[in-house]
Amino acid sequence: MTTPEHTPLPTLPLQEKLIIIGRSLLLVVVIYTVIDLYIPVKKILFGEVITWKETISHLEVLEKWPIVAIITALMANNSIKKKTKALQEAQAQPQETAEQGTVGK
Repeated sequence: MTTPEHTPLPTLPLQEKLIIIGRSLLLVVVIYTVIDLYIPVKKILFGEVITWKETISHLEVLEKWPIVAIITALMANNSIKKKTKALQEAQAQPQETAEQGTVGK
């Protein structure tokens, strides 16, 4: 009994995965930084004087690192899954058309 040959499914290279993780981390940090700077920006817009030290004291991204890490991991995992699935579907498309061509002959 022979088994049909299965081509290995393509996966993303490590470098591409690291780029996705980096982009996810950057996006989460930027979002949390914007959220943290809401109060200083509001004070500046209403004409209050605010010092640089007071502005920096509102940044709490480092205190929220577990949340940032979890959200980054979830976002990166989702993006990696989507790109891997798209890559696998792109590889499956030519194989299906080749099989249909050989069946028709």
